[in-house]
Amino acid sequence: MEAEKGRTSADARRYGGSTPWPSSQAFQEAIVTHSRPIPLIRLNLMFAILFVSFLLPSAVRAEVVATFWSQELGRNFPHAFFTLHGTLADGTRVRASYGFTAKAITPAILVGTVPGRIEEATEAYIARSNAHFSIGLTDARYEAMMNLVAEWGEGGDHRYQLNTRNCVHFVAEAMRRAGLVVVENRKLMKKPRSFIQSIERLNDGHVRPIDRWASEYVEWSTRDITQTLTDRSSQ
Repeated sequence: MEAEKGRTSADARRYGGSTPWPSSQAFQEAIVTHSRPIPLIRLNLMFAILFVSFLLPSAVRAEVVATFWSQELGRNFPHAFFTLHGTLADGTRVRASYGFTAKAITPAILVGTVPGRIEEATEAYIARSNAHFSIGLTDARYEAMMNLVAEWGEGGDHRYQLNTRNCVHFVAEAMRRAGLVVVENRKLMKKPRSFIQSIERLNDGHVRPIDRWASEYVEWSTRDITQTLTDRSSQ
């Protein structure tokens, strides 16, 4: 023991210290003292915070979701469109739908270019449509999709051409701006459902499959429609 004390004192002097280094036994006791388990109440609090963070409504977590839809049943022409819902980073709430169509459905659309327009689908129309898949957007990609709406709208190039610039072409460009890989199969560009399903397969693992009617798509149907429409009208 005396020899050990002598060594620790010598080590302390060697490194410029005036206080002898602790013995190995004292060092082990110090480790045990400072390695006591975290109190149970503190652990419970930590787990509670983590649990609550996962339960927060999606509206609190800033994200806008783009969902791609088709309608091929009923009296309407086959149609592709997309919806946006969620919350931007600045807290702005979003709920909207966009498609592209001819201003007037006449025989003229079969033979050439006609005026087109951006169309916002009604809730009743969406209720009769199929949601195929969705993808979360950054604010930058959301802005890119909104720029597309402006570019194909009244203030931009709103020509409608059944074979080269229809609702499916519009949705294809929206998908690109959402960050998806898009291949325009010419055989599918007049078949909204088949085209959207082809893009879903192409981006497997990067999109959220839905393949449900609107009434079964809970993330869309349970939103506070009245409040969101009020928010939009006040802007």
